[in-house]
Amino acid sequence: MALFEDQLEYRETFIKIYSFQTTFPSHYLEKTIVYYDGSHERTGLITLHLLFPKTGAGTYNQFVSYLIPLKQWKIGRNNLRIEFKSPITYAKQKSEEYQELFGHTVPPICPVSEFQGECHINFIRKIQASFSWDWGPSFPTVGIWKPISIEGVHSIFMDKISAVVSFKKQYFIISVRITMWSAVKVKYAEMTLALPEIFITNLFIASFDPMDRNIVERRMLVPNDAVERWWPNGSGKQKLYELVVSVFYEGQNFNKKIRVGFRTVELIQDCVNSEKPTLGRHFYFMINNQPIFLKGSNWIPLSAFPARNHRFREKFLLESARESNMNVLRVWGGGRYESDHFYDLADELGLMIWQDMMFACALYPVDKQYLDNVREEVDAQVDRLRHHPSVFVWAGNNENELGVRQWFFVANYSFAVSVSDYMKLYNETIRPIIARLDGTRPYLLSSPTNGVESEIEGGVAEYPADEKYGDIHFYNEMDDLWKDSTYQIPRCSSEYGVQSFPRKETMLKWLNETDWSYTSKGMRRRQHHPGGFLAQLSMVFSHFKIPNECGKVVNEDCMYLKTEKFMDRFVYLSQFHQAVTYQVQTEHYRRWRGRLTEDGRGNTMCALYWQLNDLWAAPTWSTIDFELSWKPAHYFARRFFAPVILSVAIGEDIHLFVVSDLIKPISNVTVILEVFWFDRFLPIHSFKQEINSIPPQSSTEIPIDEAMFNGIRKERSDRYVLRGRMLSSNGTQIGYDTIHLPDKLFKVDEVSFGKVWIRKLHIKNDMLYELKLEADKIAPFVYMELAPGLIGWFSDNAFTMTEPKKTLVLSLFKKPERQLTENDITICSLHDCGKASI
Repeated sequence: MALFEDQLEYRETFIKIYSFQTTFPSHYLEKTIVYYDGSHERTGLITLHLLFPKTGAGTYNQFVSYLIPLKQWKIGRNNLRIEFKSPITYAKQKSEEYQELFGHTVPPICPVSEFQGECHINFIRKIQASFSWDWGPSFPTVGIWKPISIEGVHSIFMDKISAVVSFKKQYFIISVRITMWSAVKVKYAEMTLALPEIFITNLFIASFDPMDRNIVERRMLVPNDAVERWWPNGSGKQKLYELVVSVFYEGQNFNKKIRVGFRTVELIQDCVNSEKPTLGRHFYFMINNQPIFLKGSNWIPLSAFPARNHRFREKFLLESARESNMNVLRVWGGGRYESDHFYDLADELGLMIWQDMMFACALYPVDKQYLDNVREEVDAQVDRLRHHPSVFVWAGNNENELGVRQWFFVANYSFAVSVSDYMKLYNETIRPIIARLDGTRPYLLSSPTNGVESEIEGGVAEYPADEKYGDIHFYNEMDDLWKDSTYQIPRCSSEYGVQSFPRKETMLKWLNETDWSYTSKGMRRRQHHPGGFLAQLSMVFSHFKIPNECGKVVNEDCMYLKTEKFMDRFVYLSQFHQAVTYQVQTEHYRRWRGRLTEDGRGNTMCALYWQLNDLWAAPTWSTIDFELSWKPAHYFARRFFAPVILSVAIGEDIHLFVVSDLIKPISNVTVILEVFWFDRFLPIHSFKQEINSIPPQSSTEIPIDEAMFNGIRKERSDRYVLRGRMLSSNGTQIGYDTIHLPDKLFKVDEVSFGKVWIRKLHIKNDMLYELKLEADKIAPFVYMELAPGLIGWFSDNAFTMTEPKKTLVLSLFKKPERQLTENDITICSLHDCGKASI
């Protein structure tokens, strides 16, 4: 039985008003403080009624922590009551009040029907996706999910420390902000800032007022040559230093610690050619004065229910990102500011964080109460996150510049006023707070945006996703996504993607088996993407063979779509359609590194696909499903994000490139390009090119000789497999094979595809296994899956097997309860995946 069949069945739960009350005894305390960690609270509105005596506090923001001093209390038993309004009701009420006051609504009023969600999410400072999204359900959760603590303060209490690291001349400067509370007036307290590892300590004196927030700010100078730099994954080490803040008062010692890293960030937006401004502006990031190609994905909330312990999931997903050669994750603006654990892991793993503010796909109110609420939120979150070296850019919102220009038009709300309101929120409210707290990182008004060009045009560009400026978001379900010519040539693509289904075992953990068909009610309820039902069919079967049972056209009229057999095969096909799409598009972007078209497009320095993770089991854009199984696209990502890749683009002509993100040249490289027929392992054409040197941080085209070019061209495109390989001077392989398969695989007779099997499984230790695979002929899209409950990844997977034997390693992320056998691993290929029998 599934956990639930329809999210709408639970709607009444979120419309009710909830009240939580408890009593507790108290002993004599000089002063008392109630602490509620609202930065992770899950409701739209919480009102704290502290009944000892008539003390009350209202909270209106999920993203803010609250610390409330209680200056009076009762000896004996005290009552604490917390009341929650319905977030749905509150958002509706605020929308109506705003319309009454300003004479217009703030769009969008409601999500599209496919989202199956709630209205007016833009009027409540809560996870925007909690009212539904095209990849998630509507669960506007209500309740207490973290402990509320009552701190007895006899003398002083250190609430939190915050720090930001800047660089000037030959020194790093650590600017520290310490929040203190005191029960009494303190005229003289000794404080220290220390970096113990490099023996730097600063001593100073501070004073504190009673029962009030005391902010202490100090700076520490650190010589550049005294520390190691922090680098993104793939560019160097991730060195971190412990910063310790201590307070000494009346024989007591209070201290807190955070970790900092030393690195610089710069966003380059100079004109490509100052004499030809129509060629546009650059858009790339420099870390420690090195240009960094951003390789990564977009991060959405881990779960609709953040009350649960998600540390294991966070660790697995972030390590999976690093394992696939990513150096960036974008924390998307419709979710949440993530946990401290998340950012700590990102620091350790070298995953740079593109941090959106939590505004997405909507316009927002700009009344005083709302803007004051936003100020408190941004101040709290930037203060909390600014010490993390992983955070490298702040962005005001997701797609709202695009929304103002192209999407959101309502009565009595002119374009000019909507632009003014947009700038009031992101430029006049958010930007000054970030500038005050953190002058070390760039701030973008939106994503996508034309960056500097958007601001020159008043904040909202005429075309906010211009290839010659800033970043773009690219989605296209009409054209062939396996063709290089489908894609734009931008400076930075910070979102792009296409849907696929999770594996069957993931879906059936949350879906009734009777709903395991493409057209079932349960499956349709989980497809929130408008048009996604037919788009998936159209895209997948433009490359793969339509089932015989459907004839020449596959649509809702084909009764075979209602069967389990169709679904079993379609899941596999949708996953590889996604994987190839991501490879073609990402390699397209990487090939345009350091290259420009005549009209100024190119020098692409960013490829962040949508999306890394899921928060439920459903067809989405993710490459890792909700049960933490890597989809084929994630294995593809490890290959197409590798530091050095060999990339082939086939259109009217054939182009071969070596792309390197390394900061040093590669000498004496051999490139081998071979053509195979599906039914044999021996190449029918071969080309070898010796290259003296591959420049650092470059995309270099390798000329293909005429004989090889003609040899490829004379073969029917539906008959051959193209394989590229790079060898070092000592004959070892550099990176992974690049494989090009026919675009129209449905033209290839399926009997031509090879079968593959596991010849031997050998245990190396509890967490590591070696597999030896064999195939009878070339096997496209070989895919291995672990039995449910096993979590880990293979050293390679979702590949085309072009040799009769291959050895792989399985790395488990969680220790299994027993030794694995071959029965714990399924293996198949395009020949038989998802088919009952062949």
